Amino acid sequence: MKHVRTLFRVISSEGVTAALNRTLDGLAERQRLRRFEPISAAELQRTNRFTKPPVINLSVLPPHPNRGGSQLQMLDRLREEELLRGVALLYPLANAWRLEVSSGGRRWILDSPKFSSPPPSLLDEHLLEAVNWARKILGTNALHIESLAGLPLDRIPALAEDGPIIVAVHDFTGYCRRPHLMEEPHSVFCNYSSDPARCRSCLGHDWQLPPDAAEVHRHHARQALMAADHIIFPSEFLKAQYSRLFTDLDFETRSLVIEPATELQTKNGIHRPHPHHVAFVGGIKGHKGGALVVKTALRLRERHADLRLTSYGDGEPELIRRLKSTARVRVHGYYRSGKLPRLLVRDEVDVAILPSIWPESYGLVVDESLRAGVPIVAFDLGAIGPRLKRLGVGRVIPVTTGAEGLATAAAQLLNAKVSGIEDAVVEMLPTPRKVAEQVLGLYREFEKSTMATEPGAHCPFC
Repeated sequence: MKHVRTLFRVISSEGVTAALNRTLDGLAERQRLRRFEPISAAELQRTNRFTKPPVINLSVLPPHPNRGGSQLQMLDRLREEELLRGVALLYPLANAWRLEVSSGGRRWILDSPKFSSPPPSLLDEHLLEAVNWARKILGTNALHIESLAGLPLDRIPALAEDGPIIVAVHDFTGYCRRPHLMEEPHSVFCNYSSDPARCRSCLGHDWQLPPDAAEVHRHHARQALMAADHIIFPSEFLKAQYSRLFTDLDFETRSLVIEPATELQTKNGIHRPHPHHVAFVGGIKGHKGGALVVKTALRLRERHADLRLTSYGDGEPELIRRLKSTARVRVHGYYRSGKLPRLLVRDEVDVAILPSIWPESYGLVVDESLRAGVPIVAFDLGAIGPRLKRLGVGRVIPVTTGAEGLATAAAQLLNAKVSGIEDAVVEMLPTPRKVAEQVLGLYREFEKSTMATEPGAHCPFC
């Protein structure tokens, strides 16, 4: 019944195509799962096709494309790593944990013993038990935590007691329960507030929590980050910001930046002499600047009456209805993973606007737009501003300029008749293969440091 309600909501707001794309992604995930053969721990250890993975990759969510950017990055990266090493992915599903193992061209799946507690208790009460179960089966203690989001942070130090851990940080989960730092009920960026009363009011809008919930959360996050042998950030911006938020932690010697990537299905190379199509990308949601899209669209129509406007990505139904009725924007809605560049090329989009009002830690949609040859307009906030400046493409504007600034910058690009993105810019963007090689490089560097500090020790990343 829940799936039917979701389907009806998507159709009524985003359209039939968006609902179909969600269904196709669901079918693709089920097809991916069918590629794994059930196997027992004893059979796995006996097979001559099994090469012990150097690390267990831990995810708190099933690797489904519907679940967002971090899951897509992980899936695409691990597909590349499968060509270079044995891969083990552990994640909770229903009332058990699932261990996917890929090695020697074969894929196997093992289910943990069933637990009586369903999620989220499965994470909170049985995380250590599940990890130890996987460690015993695979014969490796090294752990790569793919994201802090959703993990009980107070359990991470215990995970580090039995083996080295690498932690990937994708957002501000380590600082707040709201990873995008949007303050409620005002739906504005909180500017990294640490005021206890202000944080208490914000969190209390959606959860019933103890008065010191924000302080306790940051304490557990600090302990979790201290326990990590290495920390991966997606951008220099996020690394620097965590250094400012946790001034007592040493991020320089234990962290590195690995820009994420997903598999994209198009190539750069567009030339259109008469620009006439602007796209809103990133989804129509509060923290993505959804409320600004209507205002920006109306201002653009004042400048270009015949302009085509399209929104790509899912969003909040009420914002989408306003967008269609008030600003006459075509809403494409949810699209399948990796397909945005192809859609932008197909629809002959000339300029993309990313109106996000929170400090994004990387911004995959920027790469998607640039690979389609489409320049992008965004606020100088988070990692996106510095990246666009470094690449020398698009327009970066102050967040204080709001909808007027977005419309003006987009109109300038249209009037300048920008005809695509240089190949040299596209070549600078990360790919899943590059990311996989960097991660494996980290494992090897970790091996060297482990052997240097613990003579005679066996490195888990060998």
